[in-house]
Amino acid sequence: MYEDRRKEPRCAIDVPLFSSLLTPLGNNIVCIINDISLNGAMVIIPPDDQRLLPEGQSVTFVEVPEHLEATLNNMHATVAWRKGKMCGLQFQNALPLTEDGLIAIVTTIENSMKMDLNLYDEETIRADFKDDEKF
Repeated sequence: MYEDRRKEPRCAIDVPLFSSLLTPLGNNIVCIINDISLNGAMVIIPPDDQRLLPEGQSVTFVEVPEHLEATLNNMHATVAWRKGKMCGLQFQNALPLTEDGLIAIVTTIENSMKMDLNLYDEETIRADFKDDEKF
C-alpha cells in the first residue's frame, strides 16, 4: 500500500503554470508546476532536461508566474524524487503563506488563466499537453 509522506496537502493546478528552474551549473530548465504546497512542488520537466535534475540536485525558481513572484521567485529547493518527467521538489524554507493563502493564490491564477485560454481552442491546447513528445 502506498504511504503518503507529505507534511501538508498540495494544491493541484489545473492550468499549465510555467516556471524556470536554475541549477548551480547555470542550466535554465523550463517546467510546468503541477501542484504546490507550503513545503514543496511537483513539476513536469521536458525529456531533454531530465538528466539535469537528479535526486539531490539543488535548484532555484526563477521566472515564476506573476501571482507567485512574491513567494516563489528565487526560492531554493532540492530534487526529492524523480519519476520520468515528474519531479518532486522540497523547498529549503516553507513558503511565507498560510495554506488558505496558497489556495487563494492558486485559485486566482487558475481563474485568470482560464479566462485567457478561452481566446484559443482549448481542445488543441489540451492535445498539445497530452503529447509526451512535446513536453
